[in-house]
Amino acid sequence: MKKIFIALLLTLFLSHTAFALETYKINFSQSRIDGSIHYTVVGKYRAIFEDFGGTVYVDPNTELIKGVKLIIKTASIKSKAPNLDNIVKSPQLLNAERYPEIIYESFDVQPDDDGQFQSVGHLDLHGVIQRLDSLFTFEGPMRDEQGRSFVRVKGEWVFHRKDYNIIWNRFLDKGGILVGNHITVDWEIIAYQI
Repeated sequence: MKKIFIALLLTLFLSHTAFALETYKINFSQSRIDGSIHYTVVGKYRAIFEDFGGTVYVDPNTELIKGVKLIIKTASIKSKAPNLDNIVKSPQLLNAERYPEIIYESFDVQPDDDGQFQSVGHLDLHGVIQRLDSLFTFEGPMRDEQGRSFVRVKGEWVFHRKDYNIIWNRFLDKGGILVGNHITVDWEIIAYQI
């Protein structure tokens, strides 16, 4: 019920404000979303997501960002270690088959005194929606050589995996855990006006 209410609230917010905002669609080929978590076997598991999309909302009057929505296909995670990728996508961790998408939506974005933006949003991961506050940079709108309007947004999330019921652990013989608790997602997107 809580998940449905939050999703409805976000939908109402975006539908109420979108008419006054410019919409920019993420260009996948010019964007990236990377993830990492401590994994004792390799030191740190680093991976990219190979399938994602989303939109950026810009106020045409101030030319400032007002919202971001990212939709990431969970099963598209890929690193240089396919065996570890299979573990990450399995029910032990992300459970990509049951939870095929990771969705982030911001609902309050405000500039700060350092030229960056404070975002309040929700991250839908592993069947759990939690508030996620983050800081990011915004450039644009700009024009490319074809005269198309685009923006660049760059940010990072750091969150505790157990907040999203990702609780699998294996303990090492000498103590300590195999998988770390904090997940870092670093992203940089280019989006074009539609």
